[in-house]
Amino acid sequence: MHFVICLYLSMWIFVILFAKDPDLKFNKILWPQTTIATYTGFIVFHLCAIAAVVVKSWQLHRSGVTHKSPPVERRSLSLEDMSKRMQEYQDEFFIVFNMLEIACQSHQAYAYFATITEPAKAISYLSIVIIYSFASPLILLVRNTRTKTTLINLADSIFSFALSCGHPLFAVLLDLVDCVFHNTSIFHDSHWSTRVALLVRLLTIADAFDYICKCAMHLGTFIALVRLVQALTTPAIGDVSLRISPTKHLLLRVNLWMNVAWACILTIVLVRSLALRHPCPSYCIADVRPLFDDTCQCAYANINCVALNATDPTEFLHPEDVGTHMFYLQISRCDLRTG
Repeated sequence: MHFVICLYLSMWIFVILFAKDPDLKFNKILWPQTTIATYTGFIVFHLCAIAAVVVKSWQLHRSGVTHKSPPVERRSLSLEDMSKRMQEYQDEFFIVFNMLEIACQSHQAYAYFATITEPAKAISYLSIVIIYSFASPLILLVRNTRTKTTLINLADSIFSFALSCGHPLFAVLLDLVDCVFHNTSIFHDSHWSTRVALLVRLLTIADAFDYICKCAMHLGTFIALVRLVQALTTPAIGDVSLRISPTKHLLLRVNLWMNVAWACILTIVLVRSLALRHPCPSYCIADVRPLFDDTCQCAYANINCVALNATDPTEFLHPEDVGTHMFYLQISRCDLRTG
């Protein structure tokens, strides 16, 4: 996963470095230098994590042969004591971590619906956020420490990776595969160009708040992967049974109901958005579907005056008909009054 994230971030650095200024402005890449510096820093973090795993494996391989390890009983007792001390505040850490992650992921899901014209990608992204909101607080209720730690690290790694890198990368690859292998002339397709341009706008950093959310998601993914690797490489010890205080029990219950309530709200918003959507006119080829806006928000319109039996194309561009999210407008076979 570290390596895949490095490839994903390197892809955006490569795009920004070789893009021209008009292309950067067109795709709303407003902070190119900041994006390059930030993504380079994350790449260094992930490469260091990969190097640490390789070095540790090599050292363990050598020390297992040449050095005498401490007694198993003494080592197990020390690890058990350390685990007990860490377990005292582990739940609080995971609650804060998961709430910040879900908040940033929810913002990104909202941006999906408000930006791109492909409902399947937006719905799948929000569905992953909903599943994560349901699952993350339930894992904290597991009292077997070894099982809970394994489940938390595994779930956080999978969901954080999927929402910060995996899903966006898959969305980009789908369009690239469609272009390279299926239809090489698709570059001249205005519909495909609109889809790709809006997807690029979504995945790049657009403003300060979006920058904070994307950085928080990438940082959360890095922390989750490091925790998972540590859990897998740390020697297994016996299960630690801790007594849950009434305060912590209440905290876990509140966290459970807050996350479940938020997941239910997201589900209701999603179902409502899909069920109450107003249809767009026939000349609207692609539209975006904001979560809290039921009106037609056309992103790509193709107005053919002959096909529509009209002489003035402007009569089809009223905001109440096509909304305010117009990105690409194609007008054909219309008379030019002024030449």
